[in-house]
Amino acid sequence: MKQIIKMSFDLYKRRFASIIAVYALALVINYGASTVWFLSVPASWLVGGILAVYFVYEAQGSPKTVNEAIEIGKRGFARLLGANALITLYCLLWALIPIAGAFIAISKYYSYCFAPNIAYDRPNLPLSECLKQSERLARGRRREMFTADLVIMGLPAILLAVALILFYVVILYGATVISLLALIIILPALGGIFLLGPLQCLVRARYFIDCEMLDGYGGSDTPFIVYENPVEDEAAPEENFDKKQET
Repeated sequence: MKQIIKMSFDLYKRRFASIIAVYALALVINYGASTVWFLSVPASWLVGGILAVYFVYEAQGSPKTVNEAIEIGKRGFARLLGANALITLYCLLWALIPIAGAFIAISKYYSYCFAPNIAYDRPNLPLSECLKQSERLARGRRREMFTADLVIMGLPAILLAVALILFYVVILYGATVISLLALIIILPALGGIFLLGPLQCLVRARYFIDCEMLDGYGGSDTPFIVYENPVEDEAAPEENFDKKQET
């Protein structure tokens, strides 16, 4: 985990301007869509999918411009939207299980998190199968990815939660001093989330590349996915897996 975070951080420093520009544009688009209630959730699904693919490009040394990132959205519109919608649906269903539902849903989220990349890379593979492939790739790495997210985003998330609680107290009791304290806390919290968000995405992309390299997902002649040449044979991942099982 430390090595993956370090590699991602070094790349982030080198490509900071380009990466932060794409990330900022994605947030602006997402925020703009959220002003229309029925577009809010679908926009977050699409933007999340675009970022997932874009950061894999970055992590594998094939950086994309802002315009090329937009093209990713155009090319994979339905697949990225559908994959994230299915992830949300499945996680919500898992969360309905009494007592343990929330924990299972979080675990399943990390199992399904590679599905948008697979859906984009393999246009003929059913979305439900993309989730299964993601679950196989992420097996044994979910806890590590969850820990990496906590390391990167834990402090800003805690600060944001504290600030929101303080604002709630202000609404109830109208305490001016507390409102100033909440404002002081929330600014670095939001800044941290904005600046560390791309690093979190890079780490997730690096995990995807590492997992599929170990699994042989891209095929014996392909060390990692090559989006410019999407695999048309949807049975290929299973065939690779079956061959490794036989050996």
